[in-house]
Amino acid sequence: MFIFIPRIYPLSEQFTFNAVKCEQVQNIVTSLASGQAPGTDKIPILMIKDCLPALLPSLTSIINATFAFVTFPLAWKTVEVTSIPKAGDHDIPNNNTETDFTAPCPF
Repeated sequence: MFIFIPRIYPLSEQFTFNAVKCEQVQNIVTSLASGQAPGTDKIPILMIKDCLPALLPSLTSIINATFAFVTFPLAWKTVEVTSIPKAGDHDIPNNNTETDFTAPCPF
């Protein structure tokens, strides 16, 4: 019988997330295309960009909390799937394209 013994890596070799800074979050949000479809929250990117000075500290804190607590908010895992019909009979699955709309922030 084979017994698996996991290797213990020194702390210097372990994978870790570093806390992000407000400037990094700001750079990511401002680089998003303003015309991008909103996520399930229906908040347009343009509104997020316009409100960024007020949102930035809280948004950065939430992102860092996901790293610290190894938890990804359930709302960020939710998607809307929309069927985009192609030409032909829509009852045939291959005549439809599915597109998902997730929250546009790539965190």
